[in-house]
Amino acid sequence: MPFQLQDTASAEILERESNASYGNIIRNVERNLIFQKAYQEVTTSKKKRLHGNGYMAVYPTRRQLLLKDFNNRSMTEQQIHEENLAIEESLGKLHDHMARQDAEQLEEMATFMQEFEAQKEA
Repeated sequence: MPFQLQDTASAEILERESNASYGNIIRNVERNLIFQKAYQEVTTSKKKRLHGNGYMAVYPTRRQLLLKDFNNRSMTEQQIHEENLAIEESLGKLHDHMARQDAEQLEEMATFMQEFEAQKEA
């Protein structure tokens, strides 16, 4: 019965949301009324008492929970991998920059030494 009730209510909600005259949005009050109507149809009840306040939750199965956890972990691992690649790239750029600076310093030192030797001889 709960699945039949949920299917009936969900079908009605989808039908109303697909109808362009409603603007494709159904408020919670309307969802609750649809649920109450579906409950009366499925149970053939004539009572006007509200049932469950329109709550149509279906708890996720163990498989769904594990799949969600797996997807979250894989997304996290992918983000970590991308961050590591970015860090390695910036580290490579830093090494190149430092190597250029060292080369420039050695060149300046060699020029300074040549000038010093030239002054010493003069």
